Amino acid sequence: MDIAAAQRELGKLGRVDRVLLKVPAESSLEEWQSRIGKTLPAGIQIKLEGSGTAENRRMLGAFRWNLRILSYIALVVGTFLIYNTISVSVVRRRPEIGIVRALGASRRAVLLAFLGEAVCFGVLGALLALPLGRAMASGAVRLLSATVESLYVSSRPGALSLSVWSVALALGSGIVLAVVSALSPAREASLVSPVEAMARGRREYVARVQKGRDLLIALALGITGALASRLPAVAGKPLFGYLSAILLIGASVFATPALVDLVSRTSSKLLARVFGVEALLAARSLAGSLRRTSVLVGALATAVAMMTSVAIMVGSFRQTVLVWMNDQLPADLYLRPAGDDAADRHPTIAPEFANELLRLPEVAAVDRYRAYEISYRNSPVTLAGADLRVMRDFHDSDFLSGTAPSIVLAQLQGADTAIVSEPFSNKYQVRRGQEISLPMGARIVALHVVDVYYDYASERGVILISRATLLRYLPDPAPSNLAV
Repeated sequence: MDIAAAQRELGKLGRVDRVLLKVPAESSLEEWQSRIGKTLPAGIQIKLEGSGTAENRRMLGAFRWNLRILSYIALVVGTFLIYNTISVSVVRRRPEIGIVRALGASRRAVLLAFLGEAVCFGVLGALLALPLGRAMASGAVRLLSATVESLYVSSRPGALSLSVWSVALALGSGIVLAVVSALSPAREASLVSPVEAMARGRREYVARVQKGRDLLIALALGITGALASRLPAVAGKPLFGYLSAILLIGASVFATPALVDLVSRTSSKLLARVFGVEALLAARSLAGSLRRTSVLVGALATAVAMMTSVAIMVGSFRQTVLVWMNDQLPADLYLRPAGDDAADRHPTIAPEFANELLRLPEVAAVDRYRAYEISYRNSPVTLAGADLRVMRDFHDSDFLSGTAPSIVLAQLQGADTAIVSEPFSNKYQVRRGQEISLPMGARIVALHVVDVYYDYASERGVILISRATLLRYLPDPAPSNLAV
C-alpha cells in the first residue's frame, strides 16, 4: 500500500513509525549505529537488524541451559548408582579377591577387572539409552515446542536425528562416567590384602569408625553450599547455585552413614515389635552395610529431591499465576488488534472504538492500555500507560511493599511517577524510591518509582505509568489493548 494512502487511512498524516537504513557493506554496523545515534533526538531508538533475533537467542540459551543442568543432575544420579553397583560387586566378591590375590594376581589386575566391568556397564547403558532417549526426546520436543512458541519465538521444531557425533558422545560419556564412578571401589578392592579380603565385616567396621569424620565433612560441605547459594550469578548464569546443589548432594552422602546407623538402632526394637523378626533382621542388615547403603540412599535421595523440587516449583508457580490472573485480569473481554506482532510489537486500536464500547449499557468500564517498546540500558522493555480509575475500581494489584493499591495508585495520578514489574526490578536492580530515566518523545524523562508490583506476563519487564502522564509526553490516544 502506498505510504501516503496508509497515513491518510490510519490518521497518521506526516508521521512514520520507523525508518529503515542501509549502510555500505564495507562499513561496520556498530560504527554507523554510534554515528547515527549521536544525531537522533532523545526519544528515538536505533536498533541493529536482527536485534530481536539475538534477544530470542539469549532467552532460548537460558532455557537450554536449565534443561542441560537437569540432564547433568540425572548423570550424577546415574554415577551414584554405578558406584553402588560396583561397591556391591566388590563386597560380594571379597573372598574371590582374596583367593585370586593369594594365587599371585597383582593389584593392577584386580583394579582393571572391576574397571572393565564398569566399562561394560557404561557401554550397555549407553546402547540401551540411545533408542530409549530418542523416543523420550520426541515426546519432550512436542511438549517443549509449545512452551518455546508461546514464550519466545514462533517456530516449528526440527526433525530429531542421531548423528555419528551424538552416538560417539553418548558412548564416550557413558564409559567415562562409569569408569570414574567405579574408580573408588575398584581401587579399594585392589589395595586389600589377601588375608583382609577373606575377613568379612572389615569394610563395614571402617565405615562405622569413620562416621564422625564423615559428619564433619558433611557439615563443612553443607555450610559451604549454603554460602555458595548466596553468591551472585556469573555472566547471567547461577553457577554458584549449581555448585551449591553439588555440595549439598555431597553433604547428604557423607551424612547418610551416621543417619542410617542412628535410624536403624533407634527403630530396630519398634520394627521388631510391630512387624516381627523379619523387620529386625532387615534393619540390622541395613546398619551392617553402611558403606554400600549410604551411597544408595544418597543416590535415591538426590533423584527424589530433584523430582520433588521440580514438582514443587511447577506447582507453586502454577498456583501463583492462577492467583495473579484472578487479581490482575478481572475483565470479561480483552481486545487487541488482529495480525502478527512481527511488524509492530504493540499495534493499536482506533480510539473511537473504545468510546463506542463505553456507550453500551452493558459495559461498566473500558481500560485503555497503551504499550510501547523502549530501550532501557540497551535492553528492550515495555512502557505502558493505564487508566488509574479502572485499575482502582476493578483490579486487586499486589505490591512487594505490602502497601494498599489505592495508596500506590494515588501517587501515580498526574505525576512523573511509575510502578515497575518484579521482573524489571530484579533484572535492573531498580527498587522502590529510586528514579529511572526513559526516552519519551523528544526528551528524557525521569520517573520516580513508587512501588514494585507482581507480574508474570512479561519477562522483559514493564514500567507502568498513568495514561494521563503517558499522553503528556506521547500524545497518541490509540490504545494497544482494551479490557472490557
